[in-house]
Amino acid sequence: KRTSSPKPMPNPRASSASGSSKGRTAPHSGTDLAKAHRSIRIAHSIGLLWGLLGLVFLLLLSNYWWGLCIIFAGVVLARAGGQALHSVLPAMLQEGAAPTPTEMESGLLTGLFCLQGIMAPSSSLALEWTTLLENLAFGCTYGKRNCLTGDMYAGELTLGKICGLVYGKLSSGIIRCN
Repeated sequence: KRTSSPKPMPNPRASSASGSSKGRTAPHSGTDLAKAHRSIRIAHSIGLLWGLLGLVFLLLLSNYWWGLCIIFAGVVLARAGGQALHSVLPAMLQEGAAPTPTEMESGLLTGLFCLQGIMAPSSSLALEWTTLLENLAFGCTYGKRNCLTGDMYAGELTLGKICGLVYGKLSSGIIRCN
């Protein structure tokens, strides 16, 4: 005879999520995207830009098909394009080897391009914007220490700061700084 009530079935989603994240924070937290592979972060940034471009097309064009296709392409790139993007990035924008399948899987659960991100759109969009600015700064400094790095990463990164520093160097005739 049974003396206690049966144990509830474990939630398969909860066990697979905790197994794949191995001690990570919430799937849509900023720490996961900030710690993701560089190619995954760049894919998220380009996907965000494509999504915004798709929204502009939706608003301006009478045929909504182009806007929806561009938004869809941005979502696909952000969710699954890290490995493909790594193979076409110039060497100065690559950090190490291509993302592993495990890194790609963890990239699926971060930022705006997942269910948790859609549930909290303002924080997810802020996270994607911060990642976009960080990738832009990384690209402008060629991914290494040079004459822009000290000023670029001193304090908070903003679009105005990045554009101002790059414009200042280009207007003074410095194309490549060491």
